[in-house]
Amino acid sequence: MSIIKLKDGTRIAAQRFGKVGGMKILCFHGWLDNSNTFIHLGGSLADKGFSSTAIDFQGHGLSDWSAPTSNNHFAQMVMHAKEVYDVLMAEAGSSASAPAPGDTEATKEKISLI
Repeated sequence: MSIIKLKDGTRIAAQRFGKVGGMKILCFHGWLDNSNTFIHLGGSLADKGFSSTAIDFQGHGLSDWSAPTSNNHFAQMVMHAKEVYDVLMAEAGSSASAPAPGDTEATKEKISLI
């Protein structure tokens, strides 16, 4: 398990599978779930040469929990997902940031989302 620290200080837990340099896949769990959903898939993808990262959204799994007054809004999850994407791209040496909504061509070959 590794930790990805976001700009707002939130610590997002991540499980990484595969070799550095393989095609990147970023895995997102469902609402009442966590990154453990992807343990078997991550191993299978690693065997095929992919590099996948499964995250625990805030308030899930081993990531930081939200304040009791927080609603864990879907919009916040989307913003955190974009920031995790940007961190992973920076680790890979790319200056590309997550594409804007509707920008289907930008960085589409750099990372896949599940």
